[in-house]
Amino acid sequence: MDEDTDMLRFEKARAKGEPTFTLRSQDFSAPAVVDYWANLNMGAMGPTHPKIIQAREIAEKMRRWPGRRQAD
Repeated sequence: MDEDTDMLRFEKARAKGEPTFTLRSQDFSAPAVVDYWANLNMGAMGPTHPKIIQAREIAEKMRRWPGRRQAD
């Protein structure tokens, strides 16, 4: 999924008043949270589901983000 599509989904949820939670790469706990989400959903979706794969890729990119620190 590209960033534009991701943002459109976020804006759609926001327009409906749906609560969301954003994790930033600089937060050192973010990749673990994304991995946890993938683990929770892998049983229902399967390990090759595009959302599971994307979540794992994002978590890995987050781990490599420079300047990670405690969430602000």
